[in-house]
Amino acid sequence: MALTIKQIITILKQVTYVGNLTQVRAGDRAFHLYPSIEVTRPQPVGNTTDPQLRTNDEIFQVKIFVRFSRELGEEYELLNTNEIKVREALNSQPLQTGQFFFQTETWDRTQTKDVHGVESTLRVMFREIVGTEDGTVVGGGSTLQLGQVVVDLIGNANADDGINHSELWDDLAKRFPIPDGNVGVRFFEYAWTMEDYDNIQAIIDARSYVPAIFVQSNGDEENLTVLAVRQRVQQTFAGLKTSTIQMEVQG
Repeated sequence: MALTIKQIITILKQVTYVGNLTQVRAGDRAFHLYPSIEVTRPQPVGNTTDPQLRTNDEIFQVKIFVRFSRELGEEYELLNTNEIKVREALNSQPLQTGQFFFQTETWDRTQTKDVHGVESTLRVMFREIVGTEDGTVVGGGSTLQLGQVVVDLIGNANADDGINHSELWDDLAKRFPIPDGNVGVRFFEYAWTMEDYDNIQAIIDARSYVPAIFVQSNGDEENLTVLAVRQRVQQTFAGLKTSTIQMEVQG
């Protein structure tokens, strides 16, 4: 979920603004200080639920109030500088306490009614996604430790587990499958970086089994012994470059 109004105000108070702007406080106020910043939460958390997932949307606003006392070009230049400072301060650290799924930021400027000035509003929306049923797990926030390499997983984490067997035939051509042990193949997708890719490729080139820990978003851990066999890199024109690790699980 999003940080509290008090926490957001603490972040914004650490910034040095221009144009005599020093006041940062909680809103909405019946009477505004000029210049000042007010942080508000305009509506309660909304959600959308289907049989599998529940999506929670939370919104807060940062409003900059300015009374014009200079040439308009200078006023808007100062306002633009302060808007950038607000955005940079909020983007300098996570504004959610849980897993990041989706965030939007939109600016809007309107003329103030009581004075000759402007009200600049930054509207920030966060989205949290959780399973509808207790015990279900959403993929976001999962990690994989392969040997000493730890990567944050995105996209798919697929498993193909089963039992291997040999086949025996009698004189009447009747087949008898003989179980040989458990087999499994796992696929994990992560955001490609040269360092992670090279480190994982070194494990593949070593051609030996290594310990792996798959940690899901709810904290559940799965300890495996795996043989990493290949990586498949994918990149689209406007998409994130990713790599998918294929590994065989020791039975």
